[in-house]
Amino acid sequence: MKANELMIGDYVSTPKGIFRVTAIQDNDVIFTDYADDISGACDIEDIQPIIINEEILLRFGVGFCTSKSNPMHGWLTDSMPDGKLFRAEYNKATAQSGKVLGVQILGNCGYVKKTFNLPLPKYVHELQHALKLCGIEIEINF
Repeated sequence: MKANELMIGDYVSTPKGIFRVTAIQDNDVIFTDYADDISGACDIEDIQPIIINEEILLRFGVGFCTSKSNPMHGWLTDSMPDGKLFRAEYNKATAQSGKVLGVQILGNCGYVKKTFNLPLPKYVHELQHALKLCGIEIEINF
């Protein structure tokens, strides 16, 4: 991976396991809160993205719901820290764009205030970036 593909908070795969990025420094990705902890860092060339699959979708803290007939199509509805509701649909089909990540920000009574149809992410960090663009931060339970 390249450093410009990562953001603080992204989940990535390292030779030491799956970790969340806490800093990017020179050619190293740091995944501990202590920049001087060598065991909590690795070279950017050793970082791999995590491919999204059904198991990954179900690991989101609020939980995606999937169907047996199409496990890679899932949705979740939850609230953001500020109390606003949202709905995200992974692998949503649209006539214009084909398969997308559909995100809706909902009003108090459940009406749709904003709709985003974003390119379908292949990797966890891309999904995190897409949701952040919509103002949504979700924890993943690894």
